[in-house]
Amino acid sequence: MKKAIILLSMIVLVGACTNIQPQGPVQVDSVKEIVEKEYELVNLFPGQGLTVGFDEEGRIFGYSGLNRFFGKVEISNGNIVVTDLASTRMGGPKEDLIREDQYLSLLKGMKKIEQENGQLVLTNEKEEKLIFKKR
Repeated sequence: MKKAIILLSMIVLVGACTNIQPQGPVQVDSVKEIVEKEYELVNLFPGQGLTVGFDEEGRIFGYSGLNRFFGKVEISNGNIVVTDLASTRMGGPKEDLIREDQYLSLLKGMKKIEQENGQLVLTNEKEEKLIFKKR
């Protein structure tokens, strides 16, 4: 009886250990891990609907408050490089144009890319973060 209890305890313990989820951020190693999804910015400019998305051709795109933007992106081993970023040129209130410029400038400066708790996290050299949730 004692052996049966010990054996059962070992089985439960081993089974519990195999279901452990990784804690903390997980680096994104390629654009293929995040393609065809659009993410909404949640930590800055709340309620503005700012987004970012990626495709398999290595393009980045999204909405920056007044305009749509697009460009190229390289993702490798948790690093991100955004280049050739451009946008449409719709006019709007000065404060909206300033916010849009700030968002795109931050986006261009991001260096690291990770996924954490279902969110996409981009970080620059100053450790400033853009945090996105899936739409």
